[in-house]
Amino acid sequence: VSNDVLCDAPTERASRTSFDFEQRGTVQLAGLGDVAPVFRPLEPRSRSLPATMLIGRERELAFLQHAFEETRGGSSRLVVILGEPGIGKSRLAATFTDNLHAAGVAIAVTLAERDDRRSSLLAWRRVLETLLGLPAESDGLVLLESITARIRMASWIADRLPLLNDLLAIEIEQNEGTRHLEGAHRADATMRLLGDILGVLAPRPFALVLEDSQWLDSASWRLVEWVLGS
Repeated sequence: VSNDVLCDAPTERASRTSFDFEQRGTVQLAGLGDVAPVFRPLEPRSRSLPATMLIGRERELAFLQHAFEETRGGSSRLVVILGEPGIGKSRLAATFTDNLHAAGVAIAVTLAERDDRRSSLLAWRRVLETLLGLPAESDGLVLLESITARIRMASWIADRLPLLNDLLAIEIEQNEGTRHLEGAHRADATMRLLGDILGVLAPRPFALVLEDSQWLDSASWRLVEWVLGS
């Protein structure tokens, strides 16, 4: 584009704290069959000092803490924080997770993004990266190797790992148990596989925070429901 600067989605995500962006459609990548969304950076964001203390919200914090304490008996809880933009939802969640961190509780905080609806279960890939101690956007082969090492004794999971080929964006040789699965059946089997992997990797108790969950794809929401009910 003449006299314009465009970037891809990973660059836009990595730079959101410094710039505002507008989406400028999609482009066909030269030599590839993929169509990728592109973004134009706008004005730099002004840097402000991070908040160090949450003022008020004692009742909301007490409710979150009570809901979490109920999980210590082995149950699961889902709490949704709703509100207008800028009302302090993220700050409330951050204060709650800071309190849990101070108490030694394991936490994964995952940011769902508007592009996630294009890639099924992408938010849960980020949860796996957190549980495995890997950086965001880790290579799919690295993720697969880390998962394989952690679930080595769980043969009922290892046999289904080829289902992760789309999520990890790598080629995994299929086996007799996965080769025939297609469409909705494969999607359902992949969701259940992720749930089983999380069951092995996640410590107890464990808190998962899904920021901007309005961007979650339908498969990610089904996995939320499956994890809560399992």
